[in-house]
Amino acid sequence: MAGATLTTLSNVLKDMYLPPVVEQLNSEVLLLQILEARSQELFGRQAVVPLHYGRSGGIGARPENGALPNPGNQAYNKAVYDLKYLYGRVRVTGPSMAKTRSEVGSFLEVLKSELDGIRVDLKKDTARQLYGTGDGKIATCGTTTSSTTVVLGASGTEAAQKGQIYAGQVIDIGTLANPVVVVSGATISSVASNGLSIVIDSSVTTSSSHFVFRSGSVAASSVSYETTGLQQVIATTAGSLGGIDAAVAGNEWWDNQRDTAGGALTLDNLVKFWNKLKANQGETSHIVTSLGLVRTYFNLLQSQVRYNEPMKLKGGFEALDFMQKPFISDYEAPYGKIHFLDARYLKIFTNQDWHFLNEDGNVLKWYTGYDAFEAVLARYMNLGASRRNAQGVMSGLTDTTGY
Repeated sequence: MAGATLTTLSNVLKDMYLPPVVEQLNSEVLLLQILEARSQELFGRQAVVPLHYGRSGGIGARPENGALPNPGNQAYNKAVYDLKYLYGRVRVTGPSMAKTRSEVGSFLEVLKSELDGIRVDLKKDTARQLYGTGDGKIATCGTTTSSTTVVLGASGTEAAQKGQIYAGQVIDIGTLANPVVVVSGATISSVASNGLSIVIDSSVTTSSSHFVFRSGSVAASSVSYETTGLQQVIATTAGSLGGIDAAVAGNEWWDNQRDTAGGALTLDNLVKFWNKLKANQGETSHIVTSLGLVRTYFNLLQSQVRYNEPMKLKGGFEALDFMQKPFISDYEAPYGKIHFLDARYLKIFTNQDWHFLNEDGNVLKWYTGYDAFEAVLARYMNLGASRRNAQGVMSGLTDTTGY
């Protein structure tokens, strides 16, 4: 195929490359696979979810000729979720395009290597966000004094093991109130093997009140451009979601179930928490946790007379059986926690799947002022819930490595 042009390359990318990118991004991110994508509830850039949370008080038994119960009413509220805008951007130079101009396939190999890399990066970062706390924090800092070697807290180990911090990553360091108060746009040159320190290109001073963020993803006054995370939807303490604060008196109905006792996982505690969710009319559809806690659960089953073979799930995931529901291990899931999901009431709100920004008809665009061309993958989405008290989390469980 001769004559590589922006038009021919754009058509090939849209028709041949985008479908497998979309399928892999969605099936390789467990929460995207499990949860239903909804677009019909979107109003502009928001998803507005009506909530029925209270029953009428106008009910009662009375004697003959007695006064009827005072009329009551149902109680309603609404949760509002803003869409978040996720992007992956790649660039190839004009010379690389010129060298292969006579053969579209050759140039596509150059571009494909960049797009394959950004697909992997998008998959990992989307999973990080969907499992996160919604505030953009990747790791907590430790005490660093005027050094390019930044000390991290224990959370750095988990972030490093999962590839959430890595050499070449551009980060900000600061507080939720001011995420760049320590440094803005610093590049990581290396990560310690234990994840307890990183080396960056700026000398900084930090304390445990500072956090590592992906550069530009968080703004001042605790504004996060990242998606709502599962640890915010199903939280270890009562908090706000969709504009409703479960910690405010009268809003307890908007809180999830939790067991924060922690310690060693036992079958008795699993069953007890399962029953707690059932008592709140929850129908757990999926149980999601780290590799380490699935291993612990597997070992607990060894003493049982009957043991089921692992379930095979779409996207290459495997699950054990608990109460005839999948007990799933995900490498990206937070350590020390088990999330019980009632997927009927958890939604991925989106108006479009992953797509190239090609409103002008071209996937490849000239990078103005440079001899280079760019392509940008994008998705507008967010995670939300229409019912929280059917969801639950066990936290503080013994899971020292997540393996």
